[in-house]
Amino acid sequence: MSKKKLAVLLGMIAIVSSLIYFEMTHFAPQRVKLRIETVESTRIPASFNNLSIGFLSDVYSHEDNLDKALKELDSFKPDMIVFGGNLFKAAPSEKEQAAMIEKLSTLNAKLGKYAVLGENDIRKANEVTQEVLTQSGFKLISNTKIDVHNFTTESIQLVGIDANNDINKETEFPYPTTSEDLFNITIANNPDNVKEFDDTEVDLMLSGKTMGGYIRLPLIGSITESSDYINKRQTVDETTLIISSGIGLKEPEMRLLSNPDVMIVILKSPEA
Repeated sequence: MSKKKLAVLLGMIAIVSSLIYFEMTHFAPQRVKLRIETVESTRIPASFNNLSIGFLSDVYSHEDNLDKALKELDSFKPDMIVFGGNLFKAAPSEKEQAAMIEKLSTLNAKLGKYAVLGENDIRKANEVTQEVLTQSGFKLISNTKIDVHNFTTESIQLVGIDANNDINKETEFPYPTTSEDLFNITIANNPDNVKEFDDTEVDLMLSGKTMGGYIRLPLIGSITESSDYINKRQTVDETTLIISSGIGLKEPEMRLLSNPDVMIVILKSPEA
């Protein structure tokens, strides 16, 4: 190869490398996408057909991306909103708390707003995060269940799993007793919790934590796996597991082919 061709080749490699670097560190981390998932089941009551659930997770104090996600949710106006954990990256100042409350309070949903805590919430700002979510109109459902009605006698069950279970691994996994007759939606920041359900029937699980794998390469997939479950949607036994790529970032603060997202999950009932 001539020196001229080598110089051109090296120049092209440098340009491509620079573009990939800026994509990973500047563009992709800010490219918040609205993602729509549809879940159909004969166990979904007819009155819940086309019910929409807004799901956001893993903000990590990234207010600019949160603003984009809130704008998407406000445009869609889902019937229910669920937060999947990890609100702050570190213990927030009073100013940061007030700003977060103001933002999250703008969300409205006729069937309510619900939240669970992520591992970062518990390790870095447990009580503060709970207070911010509560003041923003969210109901914490950690390690508990509630029946949700869509203005009829029919209902589905919403179950929340606290990330404390991931921190205190010696404790028994505290999955609440649920009704096998009701369509079950379980919220847990860690998708690996799906392995803990044993004989409990879970129809749909919404999770986060993985950040979409951070850096994904064609034909290879994620090279920074933080979970046994990285794909956006998969079936584990009888459970449909849907994982958000999150809104913000923690270390490493870069993404490639794993844009941040906010989700709308639409329930479909064949009985409707």
